[in-house]
Amino acid sequence: DGQTQPPELTAEAHQIVSQVWASQWIWQDTAPGQIVQDTFHQRPHVWQTQPATSDRPFRWKRRVKLTAGQPSFLHLDVSSRPPVDKYGHEWSVQVVVNGKESLNKVVKGAEWRHYVVDLSAHAGREVELELWNKSDDAHGHGQFGYWDRVYLSSDPGVGAISPSAAAAAR
Repeated sequence: DGQTQPPELTAEAHQIVSQVWASQWIWQDTAPGQIVQDTFHQRPHVWQTQPATSDRPFRWKRRVKLTAGQPSFLHLDVSSRPPVDKYGHEWSVQVVVNGKESLNKVVKGAEWRHYVVDLSAHAGREVELELWNKSDDAHGHGQFGYWDRVYLSSDPGVGAISPSAAAAAR
């Protein structure tokens, strides 16, 4: 399902990924997310987001020029609050590349999930990436999304999701 084990990062690399990369995104149609200063599910300084309403997802947007002649993969770790009420705390993480959905997964439960999206088909071009926290709850409850280690790499790790596999999974 595209979920893999996250790579190990040094404390210094983690800070760069958490703060520098995330700060280069634009929040769209919603209030900005925030850095959680305390540890959340054994990780320090993660991003917390929440959709404005059930029909207005939280959206990060960023344009990135990918290296020509080299594979490119978007890595992201996501988590959710543990269920504490009758609605639970589940949301959908969506990755949209140039207006086309490349990943759509339900995030439920407290464990971290690592996803990898294959961007290699866009090598050498600028792409528009969007990361969505979309509510799976018509009542607007429990859609806090937690994000960590969002970065680009030429290494897919295990279980990268190709655009064709993402389309077939829908």
